[in-house]
Amino acid sequence: MIELTNYVKLYIPSTVNGAQSASQNLVNETIDGVVTLFSQWFGGATQEIAQGAWYSEEHGIVREPVTLVTAFCTPDALAEFEANVIQLCVAIKQKFSQESVAMERSGSLILV
Repeated sequence: MIELTNYVKLYIPSTVNGAQSASQNLVNETIDGVVTLFSQWFGGATQEIAQGAWYSEEHGIVREPVTLVTAFCTPDALAEFEANVIQLCVAIKQKFSQESVAMERSGSLILV
């Protein structure tokens, strides 16, 4: 039996520049990239669709479909790859022109 006590989860947006719909191609490429990297770093990943909402100073409340990509992992794998996950969040934030990108780390929400 293997018990994975830690996890990371990325919230992949479906909007660019705050409130404009992103192209489905951009969203799909990003999801595929995150799933691939999480699988390489942590051994696997699960994706699910959710409805997200967040407050923007510029746009007010933005509601959008988000894709959650989760990877459970060992404490050692989390320590080894956490900086990579944060860099990935920064890249997604820039690619989608977002104010921030959310990630969960073992129960804590972090806005990057």
